[in-house]
Amino acid sequence: MKLLDVEIVTAEKTIFSGKASLIQIPGIEGELGILPSHAPIITELNSGEVLIKNKEEVLSLVLSGGFVEVLNDRVTILADAAERTNEIDIEKAKEAIQKAEEIVDSQGSDIDIQKALFVIRASKAKLRVANRRRSSRSINN
Repeated sequence: MKLLDVEIVTAEKTIFSGKASLIQIPGIEGELGILPSHAPIITELNSGEVLIKNKEEVLSLVLSGGFVEVLNDRVTILADAAERTNEIDIEKAKEAIQKAEEIVDSQGSDIDIQKALFVIRASKAKLRVANRRRSSRSINN
């Protein structure tokens, strides 16, 4: 069976490097499903969940934007930020949203507001994914 080579990196580190039979990613215009022999693409990514599927498991990550390149069964994601779903700290994400909203409300500099809006989008994506994963685990148990 043909597989994809998948690599997900941020400026700080490699988050994932391995094989997959399917990868689902949050494209800027909607969800993308990438299978082996997919047509070459380069596109921007939205904040949201990435699912990496292979025979043994399904790995869930949350991205905070970035870009993806698909070429010759190789998927490379350059993420602004990425985190494994099981490592998300919900309270920390809620605090980050609250602090960022205070910065936006204070109408500071444009740079501060842009950074705060990024934090809000990224943290809300983390909460959506973490809550979805938590509720699916409770249904399956």
